[in-house]
Amino acid sequence: MELLAKKLGLFVREKRKENALSQKELAHFMRTDQARISRIETGQANMLLSEWVAFCRVVGIHPKELPC
Repeated sequence: MELLAKKLGLFVREKRKENALSQKELAHFMRTDQARISRIETGQANMLLSEWVAFCRVVGIHPKELPC
């Protein structure tokens, strides 16, 4: 499970950077805080379904494009 969290965290970081967003900006658009985005990107926290939906909306991808 830890490996999956790290893989997904790297995906979040990659898409955030592709969209030229800081962690703080992404957190604002997802209605969470920067520390949570940091924990997600480092694999220390898993995203909730509602967070995945918000993330996809913010970075402009369809949920089918998620790596898992």
